[in-house]
Amino acid sequence: MDRIQHRFMPIKNVIQGNFIFFVTATILVMLISILYTQKEHTFYFWDSGGFYGISSTVTDIFAHSFRSGVANVYYSLDQEYNNLFVVPLLPFTLVFGTSRQVYILAIACMYLLPTALVLGFIVANISNSKNKYIFWLTVFLTLLTPLSWTSIVRGYPDMGGALLLLLGVFLFVYDLELLHKWQILLVGFFFAAGPIFRRPFSYFTAAFFLSAGLFYLFSFIYSGIKNKSFLWKKLFGEWLRLSLVGVVSLIVLFIFDRPFLIRLLTNDYYSLYISYVVSVKTTLQFFIQEYGWMTWFLAAIGLVAAFLIKRYDRRKTIFIAFLGFYCVLQWSVLVRQTSFQYSLQALFLIVIGLMGLALVLIRQFKGWRRSSLVRSE
Repeated sequence: MDRIQHRFMPIKNVIQGNFIFFVTATILVMLISILYTQKEHTFYFWDSGGFYGISSTVTDIFAHSFRSGVANVYYSLDQEYNNLFVVPLLPFTLVFGTSRQVYILAIACMYLLPTALVLGFIVANISNSKNKYIFWLTVFLTLLTPLSWTSIVRGYPDMGGALLLLLGVFLFVYDLELLHKWQILLVGFFFAAGPIFRRPFSYFTAAFFLSAGLFYLFSFIYSGIKNKSFLWKKLFGEWLRLSLVGVVSLIVLFIFDRPFLIRLLTNDYYSLYISYVVSVKTTLQFFIQEYGWMTWFLAAIGLVAAFLIKRYDRRKTIFIAFLGFYCVLQWSVLVRQTSFQYSLQALFLIVIGLMGLALVLIRQFKGWRRSSLVRSE
């Protein structure tokens, strides 16, 4: 019990006494959403208009009959584009109406803001600093990152899928060895829920399991422990628990979205979407251009520097680097599709890298300030 309380202490610290920061973040999200939608003058079509249309239709169904609304969402799970994303938006759309402005405000408040908070928890967990303002700095950095908003203002609910997967990442880095039964269950659930919510995140789930498996192997090879029998036993235990996470994910998919699971195992999605496929070079350029090469450079410097001077927990940083690298590599080599919502695959890596750089600079600034005070005395 004491161990669990100790691990969750960073979360408790960042919540207490920070109501003003939460209110500020909420107001920021609402202001950006409202100001943007007031200034736009365009006709939305394809998915940019389709998701909004689905939201309006499902809201009307719920307004007339709750049972019919639940049935509509449930039966839509068989489709590639399901209606599940509308459910968390209902408190907004049922109360304030189904205008596009309300819809954009709803997905920003229900998906983007929680995602920023989860990224704050991840950084608070992997950093070696107990400064609670690091959490809020991460939150506001996420909210002020342009690529956090691109899919939101165009009406795509993909940030909801990113939120579910990042909850899984957070619970995994909480204890990299997966020593708690509840952890195995929840991590497995969230990495199944992400693809159920939005199909393209199936690749992120696959990247997680490969990255976690490789991370355990990396830890085995570079552990420095001479007791090989102990290391083999530890590696086997870690892979076994990771496999149990995978089993939980498959069970969740089987129970809640069996048709999708069957299609996932039997369909050739590459051939199905071959008309959208571009070259590996084009896909890599897409990721670089979306965030900007300077942003990638600073994020990489920040991640490496935070690792070297131990501003981040080194084992957790290695896993985050593995996951981020494989997400981008997998998408660039296997999927090879380019659209603004797919840039979310790398958002967590950019934010964590930039926060690592910020922590390093803050430490250096404090060191310079301390040195100048000593010299002045």
